[in-house]
Amino acid sequence: MKKKKDSTTASVLFKAITEQKWAFAIQQTETYPDDTKTQAWVKVEKATTSLYPLHLACTKNPTEEIIAALLKCFPEAIAKSDDIFNRLPIHFACLNRAHESVVRALLKAHPVGASRVAMNGGLPVHYGVASGTSTEVLAALIEYYPQGARIADKRGMLPLHLAILQNASPHVVVMLLKAFPEGVYFKTLKGNSPKACLQDIPDSPEKKTILALLDVSTKKCSRFHAAINASVRGGNNQFTRYMKMITAVESAEFC
Repeated sequence: MKKKKDSTTASVLFKAITEQKWAFAIQQTETYPDDTKTQAWVKVEKATTSLYPLHLACTKNPTEEIIAALLKCFPEAIAKSDDIFNRLPIHFACLNRAHESVVRALLKAHPVGASRVAMNGGLPVHYGVASGTSTEVLAALIEYYPQGARIADKRGMLPLHLAILQNASPHVVVMLLKAFPEGVYFKTLKGNSPKACLQDIPDSPEKKTILALLDVSTKKCSRFHAAINASVRGGNNQFTRYMKMITAVESAEFC
């Protein structure tokens, strides 16, 4: 992809965003709106990728006002992904624990973004859960794309696995189990169920609560448990039919 060369004013905008000088960044955006369409090479997670100002802002805990200003000048940026990670602005926002108001603004501007997977197969909900996002943000992501709780990334991890490995609060686990109760049975590519992932977490009252939540969900999913047993015995293809019914991997879209 051919990149636009940074103009002097565009460089000023990128610098203001990098330094989180939001009032000045908004002023620059309003004065030089075309600069919001300029890309710059930015180092992200030990890799250099090309970002628009909107993407960069989403990595810097932005205000809702700067997001609105950038979207007003260049709304198309909301649906554009970066070169290296294949992430939309919503992915960067969730990864960097953006405020709920920012995440909702991004989702409102581009609802389908909640269903887009990045290079590693992760949805915005995967990035949010892995970074320890708030329950409010998680609620927004599930609201816009409920199937996200059913989708595994390229490591075979559901958001539920990631939440447990990141020592998320019981409230987060409850939300994910409510969205996909049968997730308690799913294993990662390494063969770890959510309960197995919990074994790597230090003992705490929260860990006991989460274990109890997983046990309750396991008991409630009796139909799924029966399907697994039938599949193991080779009695019928009930398990296969049930898996097709509850698995929504195919509904996720790559950017």
